[in-house]
Amino acid sequence: MGGMKDGLPCPEVPIVIPAYQPGGGLETLVNALLDLGFPAIIVVNDGSGPEFTEGFERIARHDRVHVLHHAVNLRKGAALKTGMNFALVRYPGCCGVVTADADGRHHPEDILRVARRLRESPMRLVLGVRTLDPSAPWRSRAGNDATRLLMRLMVGQKLSDTQTGLRGVPALLIPHLLRVPSTGHEFELDMLIACKHQGCPVWQEPIRTISLGAKPRYEFQRSSIPCGCISSWSASRRLLCSPPRSTMRFSPLPLA
Repeated sequence: MGGMKDGLPCPEVPIVIPAYQPGGGLETLVNALLDLGFPAIIVVNDGSGPEFTEGFERIARHDRVHVLHHAVNLRKGAALKTGMNFALVRYPGCCGVVTADADGRHHPEDILRVARRLRESPMRLVLGVRTLDPSAPWRSRAGNDATRLLMRLMVGQKLSDTQTGLRGVPALLIPHLLRVPSTGHEFELDMLIACKHQGCPVWQEPIRTISLGAKPRYEFQRSSIPCGCISSWSASRRLLCSPPRSTMRFSPLPLA
């Protein structure tokens, strides 16, 4: 398999896409990523059901695409861990993975930008951060503000987009994340706290804000304001009140 068009070699930055009952945006995204030269794309079918089998089979025909399956819906965090685990086993020399949502909210060129940043700085978690749309519903804005405040207290860094699904995850962090018990959207919050717990710096990479007409399937499982705050607090207690499970240490790098 060849390298990416910007010179990234095959095994270094696999793309992990969790998918639950996806629309046509998933196939469009996969084709766009293939056109950009990504040599390894891992799609996790999170128990979408038999009516979605044909769509997953279509994208699985590509040599550079791996489609993994959950028998039942285990939620987004579990799907991400399944994809990360596969990446470490299949590509043991990778510097990490880039996670992206299946609904089309992440532009392929932004995914490429995050992959490049991870390649350049493989000891940092890279967050693809969006500018919050001022016309967004007040509950969404208030929920984001509350989560950002809690995460600043827990992580010790001002993060402008704590709920982004576009992330470059360093390989050294993944074994710790695979042991985190959360399986839903709170896993993405656990990931941020794990960085604090493991001494992994966080880099914030600006990306486009893409508004979607229909609400994505995984969004139906996402918490509202009160539940989002509870998830953040629960995630913080789980990770900060438990001893580290690995002895890895990240080299100090300047935070964004």
